[in-house]
Amino acid sequence: MADVVEQGEEPAGPDRFPLWVRRLAVVVAIGLALFGLSRAGLLTADDLSSDPEPTDTATAEPSEPLPLLVARQGDQMLLAGDGEPEPGALLPADLPPDAPLVPMRLRPGTAPQALAGAGPVLGVADGELVRVDPGRPRYRSLGPGDAVVSAAATFGRALVLRGGDLVEVEIATGGVTDAEPYPGFDADWTAEGLLAATGSGALVMTRPAGEGLSTLALAWSTGLVRTGLEPEVEELGTVGPLLVIADDWVITYGPACPGTSCRIQVVSVTRDQALIRDVAPPEGWTFVRGPSAGRTHEALVPVEHLSDGKPDGRLALARLVPGGDYALLVAGTSRVVLDAGLADGPGGSVYLLVEPEPGEQTQARVWAPQSPGRAQRLSPQPDFPADSRLVCVCG
Repeated sequence: MADVVEQGEEPAGPDRFPLWVRRLAVVVAIGLALFGLSRAGLLTADDLSSDPEPTDTATAEPSEPLPLLVARQGDQMLLAGDGEPEPGALLPADLPPDAPLVPMRLRPGTAPQALAGAGPVLGVADGELVRVDPGRPRYRSLGPGDAVVSAAATFGRALVLRGGDLVEVEIATGGVTDAEPYPGFDADWTAEGLLAATGSGALVMTRPAGEGLSTLALAWSTGLVRTGLEPEVEELGTVGPLLVIADDWVITYGPACPGTSCRIQVVSVTRDQALIRDVAPPEGWTFVRGPSAGRTHEALVPVEHLSDGKPDGRLALARLVPGGDYALLVAGTSRVVLDAGLADGPGGSVYLLVEPEPGEQTQARVWAPQSPGRAQRLSPQPDFPADSRLVCVCG
């Protein structure tokens, strides 16, 4: 070891500088390198900690093409573009203005390309199940239907109510692929949607429990019931009106809603248990009825500002976070147009329309879980008409 560590002084020679000169050169070189990095903003601590506060003018500059945001005006689909939207598919003339159009999931690689599994939308007009591909000229009939519950757990299929029965249908033809996908469902329950994070697509159901409350339950798939792994129906408790299903969350209003004491209840469901927690609004705000969205462990819900303890009409969106007791206000969502709805996008993102100032042209913005503190203005910016409603991010 001494032979390796204690080698003594190196011999000098005509082609070698003295040791102290070479050491000084190394120090100078390191100093110059650090100076260059600091000028480039790579090592300066102040640069990492001095990000500007999020504002309503933050703009999303995508590194790849944006997904196709689709809105509806009357019986016409509108496809987002740079400025004036392009006209899309025509809808049935008797489709009510507030009729839900439910996005479906196509297997990746099928046309139209589904960036997050989203594809065409399904709706019901005058007892007829219709499929709308936003970029095609017209809708297509898929046979009779009473309501569309949600996309099924399998790509290219949907859960549809027909004659009081819940069936799984093929969205290409309307043919029934499973006449009883959830054997615990019957007419006493309302089918709300699928709880995807359980790994089996459990069906979320509610039924009236009096005084504006509902019994919340899960119906398990035929395969799990037949093997004895799960019961047909698993009741989870009594809750208020349902807002949204986000991953393994069922989000409902509390019993004090609407009102300044309104609280959100988040029911977290796994294969082993269901936990209910109350979530308060951001300080100085209250929860209000309106559209909600989110497909990951963060969901967006509408809130209204309080002045002297009373709602003053100023609307925004707040996010619910895992384990949080309070919702967090999202910058860039002030004056959100709730009547325009919210649209789920790829990776748990949410698209919305805001009115920058009263009377100004609405702006489209996007919120993403990767930058949860604010919603960013889209670039290029689509100019949707003031009376349009968001439908989907359809590939």
